[in-house]
Amino acid sequence: RPVEQFLHDLRFGARLLVRGRGFTAVAVVSLALGIGASSSIFSVINAIVLRPLPVAGADELYIAQVTEPHEIDLVFSSAVVERAANLLAGRAELAAQSSTESVLVGLRGDASPQTARLQLVAGDFFGTLRQRAQIGRLLGPGDNRTVGQHPVAVISDRYWSRRFGRTARVLDTELIINGAPMAVVGVAAPDFFGATVDRQTPDIWAPAAMQAALRFAGNYERTGGDLRKPW
Repeated sequence: RPVEQFLHDLRFGARLLVRGRGFTAVAVVSLALGIGASSSIFSVINAIVLRPLPVAGADELYIAQVTEPHEIDLVFSSAVVERAANLLAGRAELAAQSSTESVLVGLRGDASPQTARLQLVAGDFFGTLRQRAQIGRLLGPGDNRTVGQHPVAVISDRYWSRRFGRTARVLDTELIINGAPMAVVGVAAPDFFGATVDRQTPDIWAPAAMQAALRFAGNYERTGGDLRKPW
């Protein structure tokens, strides 16, 4: 009997919808808009809030920041980062990352550079996050020893697939990033997108010591707008 009653109600509802076509159209459009909006909102929340960082011990990670009245500052000079790492040695690991910026990336002899997302990292960034390269190697403290003397880069799995078709010959390929030649030394793990959950994940990671050479403009106003002075 419950099945018969359900089928009866279903037929009755269908007849009402056919009679009131205007009402039916409004109801269908409203449902479509509501479902679409809900799906979009969930996609954003999932990308920013729910998706966990693809690293071991993510609950042990902390962000260091300076708080002033009515202001939170996340920018530190490389000298401050180095001193802090020395003070914390043996008790905690510390690494630095910049924001991500859009840059022009070309290949040697390529007249059509493309845009990509670049992030600068200092210290043992990949080591702190317990990362291993798919191929090649990742960046380490030695890649930040001297300003402007470490033209190497690591690319993401997604960028490797999109730009190079996942060929192993990508190693030592020379990328021209904002006019500066940078050799690809490794490809990050497939699920690694960095230490920040957002929708603008990096395509390329480079040493912070190369900031001036790469004309990486993030926060350069702190050095009087002079891109030759790394912050």
